[in-house]
Amino acid sequence: MSYARSHMASEPAELIRVGVAAMCGVPNDDFNDKHWGAAVLSAGLLARDPAMSRIARVALITQAERLAETKAEWFPPPVEAGPGDLTDVVAALTNTAGSLNLLGHDTIFATLALRAFADQPKLATSANVDALVNMVEFAATRGPGGPFVGWDDPGAVLVEEGDGIPYIGTADELAVSAMTSFAGVGTVYDGFDRGVVQHLLTHAHALIELHRQGHTDAMRSGIEAHRVYRKLMTRRPSSGADPLPARADVPRLFSEEYWRRDLRGRGDWLFGHVFKVGFAWTAMEHRVPADLRAHAVPMLATTMVIT
Repeated sequence: MSYARSHMASEPAELIRVGVAAMCGVPNDDFNDKHWGAAVLSAGLLARDPAMSRIARVALITQAERLAETKAEWFPPPVEAGPGDLTDVVAALTNTAGSLNLLGHDTIFATLALRAFADQPKLATSANVDALVNMVEFAATRGPGGPFVGWDDPGAVLVEEGDGIPYIGTADELAVSAMTSFAGVGTVYDGFDRGVVQHLLTHAHALIELHRQGHTDAMRSGIEAHRVYRKLMTRRPSSGADPLPARADVPRLFSEEYWRRDLRGRGDWLFGHVFKVGFAWTAMEHRVPADLRAHAVPMLATTMVIT
């Protein structure tokens, strides 16, 4: 029996514990497979939302448990260790978050873990802290990620006067910025740039979460990376092998209807993003005006299509 299956008890707290162990325990050389732990961790945090009905919560947890069992090889047991120093993680983020690294996954993953540590302080072991610092430093050497079509060197892009990228001073302004860019993306191509589009939201949400936890220097550092992300998104591919069908609406992410579907599809829960994007969206939607939120819903629906 896998570690994940043997340690889950259909409770959000268990998802959080299992997700942290996976996200921190998977080696940096297998960086993309940290997504599975991040997905289960996001599911545990999302399941804590009081707006979610009991039936929807059970269905969400069941989906996350199924993902963990399907991807059991990427759910190692935690490393036993004493308490770690969270300021090491925050310092690493403050040093590196100003540049866009792997679509912001250094910030996204580390901030999810910091949120988990705030929820369950005993998870903040020295082994987990060291793994997160190493992950952040590793990501900082890997470039901005992508694909960002139309740019010769995405890593050299800077925001300049005249680009039309707004100044951002508050968490609400950051949410509006990300949602505005997300809503205006246009066509999204499955298997190519769906993740690039979705991480406009998850990267901004990670920075907002840093602010919420009081790590304002790290958040302010990351704002410039978000503005670069927005600039990179101003050039979009004009064709692709598999454009996603445009959708007008999606069942609310807190609804029974959504979570009771079979969300695995051929993309394994959209590489875990049904949980990560769902968590980011529900945390950010109240920060933006209703008309902007309504304008962004079709893009949310499009990028959450299960094929």
